[in-house]
Amino acid sequence: MVNIVLWDVDGTLLDPAGSITEGIAEALVKNGFERPDEKTLDAFVGPPVNYSLEHFTDVPREKFSDIVATYRAAYKTKGLPQSKLYPGMRETLEKFASLGYIQGVATQKPLHLAEEVVEMFDIAQFFEVVGGARDEHGQKNLEMPSDKPGIIGYVLNALTEKYGQNVSAVMIGDRQYDAVGAATHGIPSIGVSWGFGDEAERLEHFDNVVDTPKQLQVRVAELFAS
Repeated sequence: MVNIVLWDVDGTLLDPAGSITEGIAEALVKNGFERPDEKTLDAFVGPPVNYSLEHFTDVPREKFSDIVATYRAAYKTKGLPQSKLYPGMRETLEKFASLGYIQGVATQKPLHLAEEVVEMFDIAQFFEVVGGARDEHGQKNLEMPSDKPGIIGYVLNALTEKYGQNVSAVMIGDRQYDAVGAATHGIPSIGVSWGFGDEAERLEHFDNVVDTPKQLQVRVAELFAS
């Protein structure tokens, strides 16, 4: 049996340190819109920016491209450099690698940004596959899906092609999209409390919830042993 651990990025491995929420707020204001409240801004962490603009704001669709362009320019120059790995995440990645777990990334960040992030934070060596979303604005990786179930499926397919069908997998994340995506593929989900989802969201959607990296390590081992 091959054990596969799939990771979300923002709010799970990586602490954006306000770069996503503040970046979105700044992009909206620069394009002539009001700054949303903090609850609305927090909802932007997880899904693609287009999805969030459509579902959490009244911004007209024709302005999406301008806002995304403004946000991404600031994210790469200011937001990403101020982000950091959550405490204990590097050690957890190392622990899972030492146990022989196969690890992959399944994030709704655009694929090219996801690849930059794992390189920038020196964790690329832990992942056999990095899965991210298509970038319709930048016209990159258009063959990729944009929804979380599709991205999880992409990573699982790549790994089962290599290792065969005799695998056990788990998805680790912080928002309901991670849990729903995992459920679509019949794999258990673990919600981490240090991310952006609130307690009610975690309890409603995730199969398991952990509060510390050590608890995460123990729970993953228990799931693979069951």
